[in-house]
Parts: sequence; C-alpha cells; structure tokens
Amino acid sequence: MEQQSTTPWGKIAVLALGAFVIGADGFMLAAVLPQVAQQLGVSLGQTGLLVTVFAWVYALAAPLCGMLMGRRNRRSTLVLALAIFAIGNGVAALASSFVWMMVARVMAALGSAMMMPTAMALATSLAPAKHRGKAISVVTTGMTMATVLAVPLGSVVGERYGYHALFWAMAVAAVLVLCGIVLGIRAREAQPAQQVPTVRALVAGLANRHVALTLLVTVVIFVAGTSVISYLSAVVQQAGLHEHFSLILFIFGVGSLLGGVLGGWLTDRFAHIWLARWAMLAFSLALALLGVAAGMPGALGLVGGSVLLWTASAWIATIAQQYRVIALAPERAQLNLSLNSSSIYIGQGFGGMLGGAIISSQPAQAIPLVAAGVVVFALAMTSRYETIQRK
Repeated sequence: MEQQSTTPWGKIAVLALGAFVIGADGFMLAAVLPQVAQQLGVSLGQTGLLVTVFAWVYALAAPLCGMLMGRRNRRSTLVLALAIFAIGNGVAALASSFVWMMVARVMAALGSAMMMPTAMALATSLAPAKHRGKAISVVTTGMTMATVLAVPLGSVVGERYGYHALFWAMAVAAVLVLCGIVLGIRAREAQPAQQVPTVRALVAGLANRHVALTLLVTVVIFVAGTSVISYLSAVVQQAGLHEHFSLILFIFGVGSLLGGVLGGWLTDRFAHIWLARWAMLAFSLALALLGVAAGMPGALGLVGGSVLLWTASAWIATIAQQYRVIALAPERAQLNLSLNSSSIYIGQGFGGMLGGAIISSQPAQAIPLVAAGVVVFALAMTSRYETIQRK
C-alpha cells in the first residue's frame, strides 16, 4: 500500500466510532440485567451468564479471527464483522427466550472479536509512521469513552424505553458505522497484513512464565471488577439508593475516565510494578468499602466515594499491567497485547459467573466484599513479579 504523507483523521474517527459501539455493547448489558431477567423469566444469576458467554467467546475468537481473517482485506473484514454484530443485536432485541438471547450475544461477541483487532491494525496502516501512536490512541479513546458512557446511557435508555431499544440502537449504530467504512475507506487502503500470527506464536507468547503470570493477574483483576459491575444495580438497590442509580453510574464513568488519564501519566513517572501494587491495594479497599456501604441504607456519599475510588484504581492497575506486558517482551508487544485483551475478557467471563453465584445465595453486598478478597489474591500474585529496570 502506498505510504500516507498525511493522516486521514476522518477515516480513523470512523474506526473510533466503531470501537465506541463495540465497547458500549460489551458494557451496557450490565445496566439492564434485572430487566432482561424479568422479561425472559429467568433468575438474575442466570442472566449474568450472558455477560460470561459474551466475554469468553470474544476472548477465544479474537486471536482465532486474527489468524483466520488476517489475509483478508481489512475493509471487507470490518464490513462482515459489523454485519454479524448488527444482526446479533437485532436478534437480541427480538429474543423471546433465554436461549435466543444467548445465541444473540454469541453473534455479537463474534462480530466484536473480528472488529476490534482489525480496526486497530487498519488505523495504524492508514497513518504515517510518526502518527501511528496517536492513531491507536484515537481508536482506543472510542473504547474508553464507551466504558465511561455505556452503563449510564444504558441505564437511562433502558428505564425509559426498555432494554429492547438498547439492542436496536446498537444494531442501527453498527449499520451506520458500516456505511461510513464502505463510503469512506477504499479497499486498496485496507490491504491485509503481510504477516499473520500463528498458533505457534501464540503458544510461544504464553511460554514466557513472566508474561503468563502477568496475564493471569489481569484475569483475576477483571474477575473482581466484572463481578461487581454486572450486579451494581442490585448492590445500589440494597443500599436503598435506587433513585440515585444514574448518579452512581455517572460517578462510575468519571472514575473510569480519571483512572484512564492518571494511569498513563503515573505509568510514565513511576515503576509499573510499584504502581500496579498500590492501585490494586486501593482497588481492594474501595470494593470492601462499597460492600460495607451497601449494608448502610442511604449512605450515598460512601457508596459514591467507593465507586469513584474503585473505578479509578482499577483502570490505573490495568494500564500498569498493560505496560508490563509490553516491557517484558517489546519485540512481541502486539502479540502480547492481543493475549492481554483475551485475558481481560476471560476475567470478565469468570466475573459474571462469580457475581451470579454469589447473588443466587447471598445478599448483593456480598459481591463487592468477595471481590475485594479476589483483588487481594491478585496483589499477592504480584510478589512473584520480576523487577524490570526502566531504561
């Protein structure tokens, strides 16, 4: 492909919008789980399996799609991915049974797994070398903004129009992004990668015990966070703050954004191992505080403060972990980051299961208390981290 002399930010912005839609779909379900459970006639714990299945399908499909679709034109891959994603959300909007809802979430996860790595790779190929880092940042910002806005928006739309409207909105948004890609990006600008990851390369990445341990810590961190996110509405309701749920979700978004900004700034200034440990400590304390606050009806300030500390510290820990994955093997950074993404979704899958298992037999406030212990376990695992000298 001919090297770009200027950066086509408009085209990269379309990819960022796609990242926002994919990211929003992955988080918005947490805002309407009780509605879905009631409509489909299943327990809240069983409904949490929708989060688990989506996460696990994404985790397994992302590297496999990279290998299977790697030699296909990236524009065509994105069109196919968004079409599958849109159909999946349409099926979810029409689903009248839990089985059909599960099928819909599997389809959406497959589309997401095809979309995100391809969009990131295309963004870097569209930009000249000096702007590739910024291009990645722009697309990543789309995903980050989704984590900030998806749950609050999902809650508002779900309460006002029902969860079906959310899935229809995701389907329509995906079609609009698809049209933007078809009209704005030419096929010759989206040539496939010259080198495609192999199964052997993936296995070799996991063979590095330090990388494997770091990825395992990331899994455990996301088990804790997702178990609480998935049932946050139930936790807030137990605290007697259901009428303030939108405010809690806004605080959740502010904390996520704050953690994302501070995480990058702090990682550039402090040793990433030290930063990860302190962030995990704050993460565990915040979850424990949330669990205690949930048992104190009307403790809005305590619940809001713990949610703010939880989300900010969790993002700081995640960014420090991501830096470590790169620092351990700079020459394999792209491959290791794909494994890191899979680790995040594996953790989210187990987190949905953990939260569902707890709420099936215990009050909602038990979820953040157990999750706090899970983060402490992750913190203990970092005692085996090697020290990497910063260059």
